[in-house]
Amino acid sequence: MSESNEGFLSRLRDNLEVVATILLGLGTILAAFAAYQSALWGGNCLTAYNQAVIKFGDANREYLNGAMATSFDTMVYLEYLREDPRTAEDVDKMISKDMVRAISWADQSYDKRMEALEYGEEAKIETQLEEKWDAFDELEEEAPERDKILAEIFELENKI
Repeated sequence: MSESNEGFLSRLRDNLEVVATILLGLGTILAAFAAYQSALWGGNCLTAYNQAVIKFGDANREYLNGAMATSFDTMVYLEYLREDPRTAEDVDKMISKDMVRAISWADQSYDKRMEALEYGEEAKIETQLEEKWDAFDELEEEAPERDKILAEIFELENKI
């Protein structure tokens, strides 16, 4: 070993107690700072966890209320479909506003579906629309046929 390395090692051995004391002091200071930060922020974690548990409980309660209402509405609706005169008055009392709205929506949707285009008609109309738009784009800005083609486009779009 070189003389400078031996000198450094011998000085380190001579002052080992001082080096150990300095390292222990730094460790103690850092541990105290960590404990201080833990005291400052430790309660926030517990508060956030408690709030999450409360919200989870609220969500479960609402989910169960919804499932129960759906189940009840299903039973009432099945009784409604039976059209039994003995239970008609009870069904009218028990049916919820949401269920009445759902029934009317379903009836309207069914009517719309029955009025819908046949299979393939929509594709034909879309092809016609593309042709009309191409013809519209090819005309000059001031051409009188543009208004006529535009009216035909709107008419075709209303069919879809």
